[in-house]
Amino acid sequence: MITKIHKDFVSGPIYLIVLFIAFLLVRSLKVSEGEALYLWTSTAIQTGTAFFLLYLNQTFAIINHRSCLPAIFYLLLTGTDSSLCFDRFASVSALTVGGCFFFLFATYQKANSQKEILNISLLLSITGLYQFNILFILPFFWYGMYKFKSLNIRTFFASLTGVIFVYLLVFCWSVYADDMDFFSGFFPDIESFRRISTPSFDAKERIVAAVIVLQILVSGAKIYMLGFSAKIQSVTFLKFFYICSIAGLIVAAFHGQYRSEWLLIFYIPVSFLFAHYFTFIRNKWNSWLLFFTIIVLFILSMMPDWPSTQLMCQIPGGQN
Repeated sequence: MITKIHKDFVSGPIYLIVLFIAFLLVRSLKVSEGEALYLWTSTAIQTGTAFFLLYLNQTFAIINHRSCLPAIFYLLLTGTDSSLCFDRFASVSALTVGGCFFFLFATYQKANSQKEILNISLLLSITGLYQFNILFILPFFWYGMYKFKSLNIRTFFASLTGVIFVYLLVFCWSVYADDMDFFSGFFPDIESFRRISTPSFDAKERIVAAVIVLQILVSGAKIYMLGFSAKIQSVTFLKFFYICSIAGLIVAAFHGQYRSEWLLIFYIPVSFLFAHYFTFIRNKWNSWLLFFTIIVLFILSMMPDWPSTQLMCQIPGGQN
């Protein structure tokens, strides 16, 4: 009985629609006067990102099975932190990175993929005009290009061309307008990147972090144990997401001033790891664990954020 429900839950859109409605109801409880526009704008963008993950999986067979779980887990994870509900710019950054993943996966074993890589570079650069730190995700795409056998001298320079082109346009406009402050305004204070923020350790965040870390470890073991029993392409994509999840967890934990943006981006590969682990039914315990995890994340999304203490420090040579 439980395994049949599990199967229907994974591939049936009805359960996704029900959870989506519950997601909206929980978000509506967090609306306060003057913040409704921010909340619903962010919610719309995050919902678009969640459903885009389904398209991503369907197009590239990342999980190699029809599954609604990537969208379900993305919505649940974004709901566990109330600060993510109001950050429109971070939500746009996450959607942009999702689009960049689409172009990256399209380069799989494609040597002449300069067009796709240029699209990635342009998307990141345009988004970087208001969220400069998103450009630091570019090395992840170089790593992905290497793993997908599409990295060569042409694609590498294509990845730089978009960045140079966008910022060169801004520079030329600044020169034409005789306003160099306009150009420098797109670059953040370097001290903001030297500042290190330790993770928050309130009880709610500990539970969320524990669930995510445990799932990353378990999913990683399953992915690497699969070997080539699954399609090589699917395994390669999942291994890439596994590395992104580990690196993203570290960055989100210790780069707290951009925490919302990194979390929303980090939840994309994490959602695929959750979905991959729970999509395939092995036994009834796996089914019970799926529903237990969903219930825990949903309860956490309904709970208010608890007070936390965050320690800010800087690397040697920085300003205290």
